[in-house]
Amino acid sequence: MQAKEITRARACHIAISSQVMQALVRAGILKGVRGPRGGYRLARERRRITAGEIVRLVAELEAADEPELHGASPIGDRVVRR
Repeated sequence: MQAKEITRARACHIAISSQVMQALVRAGILKGVRGPRGGYRLARERRRITAGEIVRLVAELEAADEPELHGASPIGDRVVRR
């Protein structure tokens, strides 16, 4: 799935969505796929990814000193807090 599709589906800002996606790549949860049909794919099996990993990752991003992620983020509100 491409970042713009995810952003559109979750109605959040592309900059925040991209930061979260990149953090998921660094954590080994997603892998980035380049090219015209590129986007993001799971880096490992679905059953080996826990909701706790995602929640901790988003919490770390929210706690970071980056202005666009400081405090409650739209991605945290739309994805994690549901």
